[in-house]
Amino acid sequence: MEGKPIEENFEVIIKEGWLSKRSRFLKGWRKRWIVLTPNYICTFKAQGNYNSPTEQILLSEFNSILPADEELNKAGTFKMITMDREFFFLAENQTDRDEWVSTLGQIFMHTGLKNL
Repeated sequence: MEGKPIEENFEVIIKEGWLSKRSRFLKGWRKRWIVLTPNYICTFKAQGNYNSPTEQILLSEFNSILPADEELNKAGTFKMITMDREFFFLAENQTDRDEWVSTLGQIFMHTGLKNL
């Protein structure tokens, strides 16, 4: 859901914080403020300004979430997989990565979304 107007009102924020996200084409890492709601994961260039996300992805589009340390040879990484794309994220450390993966896993289990 890239390039579309924001569809989330951010009344319920489950988790938010800084992660680096790997760019789709250049494969570089960009620091982004990540906001997780019951329906979306959104990325922003700055904390607190929820008007124009750099990306807004429906959680229901994801098939799985997995650690990606070995695949990328980089500690603290995880990937979220949709039918069409893989999204790679980098946390500051393994603990932060595990918290994000756990939180996302809980959302999937409680909402009946696809398996992780």
